[in-house]
Amino acid sequence: MNYRKLFFTIMSFLILSFVSISFADNLSPVGTWKQFSDKTGQLQSIIKIWNDNGKLNGKVMQSFAMNGIPPRQMCSNCPGQFQNKKIIGMTLLWGFSQTDEDSWDNGKILDPDSGKIYSCNMQLLNNGQALKVRGYIGISLLGRSQIWERTNSQPL
Repeated sequence: MNYRKLFFTIMSFLILSFVSISFADNLSPVGTWKQFSDKTGQLQSIIKIWNDNGKLNGKVMQSFAMNGIPPRQMCSNCPGQFQNKKIIGMTLLWGFSQTDEDSWDNGKILDPDSGKIYSCNMQLLNNGQALKVRGYIGISLLGRSQIWERTNSQPL
């Protein structure tokens, strides 16, 4: 028996398995994302998205100063259960269901600055390295989009 050939066959299989697993991870929004301000383009927060029984949710892990102004600590404009809660650790995305290979819909997003809750959908771009997040009222045409960037770094 040719052990060398067997060894290379097994190693090739293992390498391909790891590559396919890491590629599959990028085909889901599950992970950590950089969210940028619509107004300044500066990094505003780090958002962690996770899967909870087939539904995607997301929370604020870290927020950053913008133009020297420290980030808001509490969600004073937010409605109901979010009123006067800490923004760090707050769930601001919830209820997303996968509707296509790279799309999730039927979710909600809370804007901690305005305190408004919007319907929302998400779509992976650039082989899972970017996430288009679109919040809207009524129909998706009446809304705004942000492009978030995947990050592998852990929040402080």
